[in-house]
Amino acid sequence: MKIKYLNFCLVFCMLFGSLLSAYPIYAQDVNDQFPPCTTPTDPDFFFWNDPNDPSIFDWITFGLDGCIAPDTWICDWSFGDGTTATGCFLEDYKQYQSDGDYLVSVAITGVENATLSRTLEVRTHDVAITKFTAPQSARAGQTRQIVVYLRNNRYPENVQVELYKSTSNGYASVGTIFPQLVPVRQANRTTAFYFSYTFTAEDAYNGKVTFMAMAFILDFRDALPGDNQAISLPTRVSR
Repeated sequence: MKIKYLNFCLVFCMLFGSLLSAYPIYAQDVNDQFPPCTTPTDPDFFFWNDPNDPSIFDWITFGLDGCIAPDTWICDWSFGDGTTATGCFLEDYKQYQSDGDYLVSVAITGVENATLSRTLEVRTHDVAITKFTAPQSARAGQTRQIVVYLRNNRYPENVQVELYKSTSNGYASVGTIFPQLVPVRQANRTTAFYFSYTFTAEDAYNGKVTFMAMAFILDFRDALPGDNQAISLPTRVSR
């Protein structure tokens, strides 16, 4: 038994060692994955921000050209709204208070001094489902109206709304309203999306059905996607 156990250990250790040699990156410091910054005066040198399409709800990270700045570098940032910061990598650092075009610049002091600048567009795209109506009761074979109400008070948006119903296996798609322009409306006014749904024998067998609506901005990232989904109260369905 000892010989078998020893043989097993030898095989396991050899296999484990080969795996470590095949994937040495896990034994390296994360900074080793990026090269050191060298020439900020190079025309192709740039700074980046994440997300690259920020809204007023985002905390933005700023960094340099996919590289690690030497300790001897000093990076002084100006964010175009009167605020400044120092550091060559600023993680989740900056949040703008309003949409606009901001001239962001970073002055790099080191072996070679350079100043990089570009305009950062901050745009907040956001729609929300504020009301979702479905009938309280229905019969199998009966067609009833289901309405999804969207609020939009920032920019005109092309929005797609999808309707789902509950089944024994989860939610199933029952309709889609393809891109429709949702205008900007103030004072809590909304845009309505109308669906017609015919209740089925399966709905009657289950005794009730619950609807779910989902709204998607097609051309931009929704800054607050958490309010783009709504679930109705159950509709009682009889035969």
